Parts: sequence; C-alpha cells; structure tokens
Amino acid sequence: MYNNELYHYGVPGMRWGVRRRQKTADRNKRRAESENWSSEARAASETKRKSLKQMSNAEIRALNERTRLEREYKSLNPNAVKKGWGYVIGAAAVMGTVCTLYDNSNKLVKAGKKVASAFIKK
Repeated sequence: MYNNELYHYGVPGMRWGVRRRQKTADRNKRRAESENWSSEARAASETKRKSLKQMSNAEIRALNERTRLEREYKSLNPNAVKKGWGYVIGAAAVMGTVCTLYDNSNKLVKAGKKVASAFIKK
C-alpha cells in the first residue's frame, strides 16, 4: 500500500455523512411516538394503509370523520407559528400602506392644496 493512494470502503449508493443507524433511530422514534397514539388514531393509521377498494364503507366513513375532526381542531387551535405568521402578515400590510403613503405624500399634499384652494374660492 502506498501513502499517496486513496481507498474508499463505502457501500455503492452511500451518501457522505449519512449513517444507516440514523434511519433505524428515526424508525424507532416514530414507533415510540405511535405507541402513545389513541386507539382511534391507530385504527385510522392502519386504515390509511389500505387502498380505497380494500376499505369497507364503515372504514371510509370513520376515516373521513377522523380527518374532518383533525382539520377542524387544527383550524380552531392554531399553533404559535401560525399565530406569529398572522402577526407578520398584518405588520407587512400596515408597513406597505405606510410606505405607499410616505412615497406619495408630496402628491397627496399637492392634491390637498388644490382641493382646499378650490373650496376656499367657492
């Protein structure tokens, strides 16, 4: 073996800096999180794995009801990030209006003077 040669003992398709252990750790983490789920959530998760043709009418109804309830809950209980985005969007709208008014202030003053002088003349 020479000192100026580079040897790589990787696996074909392997990505630099990615370990296979991370995938199993993520899988174990998801499995641990799913163990805390309610029985209805577990049943919905198992039902989602089936194709539509494999589901019974009762399963489709239950899955639709679960999805609707989750959507309603999310819309009624926004998390802090969504609240923050709401504030940012509101502030951006106000700043846009203020900047527009500031940029056009000379035009507004001239128009106001014309209206005032016309009003005074009459």
